[in-house]
Amino acid sequence: MKAGAGVMRFEKFRRTPHGYIKKTPKASPVYNVGIGYRFSDKARADLNLQYSKVKYKATHDITKLKQNIKTTAAFVNGYYDIDFHKSIVPYLTAGIGIVSNKSGDLEQVGVIESRKGKATTNFIWNIGVGAQYNVNKNFALDLGYRYMDLGSAKVNDSEIAWLYKGGKQKIRGHQVIGSLVYNF
Repeated sequence: MKAGAGVMRFEKFRRTPHGYIKKTPKASPVYNVGIGYRFSDKARADLNLQYSKVKYKATHDITKLKQNIKTTAAFVNGYYDIDFHKSIVPYLTAGIGIVSNKSGDLEQVGVIESRKGKATTNFIWNIGVGAQYNVNKNFALDLGYRYMDLGSAKVNDSEIAWLYKGGKQKIRGHQVIGSLVYNF
């Protein structure tokens, strides 16, 4: 069983037509819980649930737009452990899964009207590296890095969709997460 928290730094969203420029979303806290199984000394897998919140802004002349996106993901990761030391175990990892990206309302600063957000479900994937420090036979500390593709988010309004290339933005980024692992 594993529980962890970390931070995700998102890649800059793409530039949109008509002069709207997206800023890089701020780094976001990530919360993760999982349960896994060890197949051999080198191979293991786990099922993870993860939650994070993306905040981004766009600007054009005097108009400013802002939106929050909540991501709730479930994914299966496979791990390949590398023999290094009995207490320190570096690993390679890759995983696939699904995510629900729920866009909040798109707000135009200075305008009373806002555009309604929309929830989408996407296929996701990740690759990464990390290391586990085995404190004893039951507990370990884990520090890992992953590059994650969390699918895309949409805005639910045809009037504003042309600004966002069909109302879609890809959510990708770099994640560093620390976890406490309990081995049964």
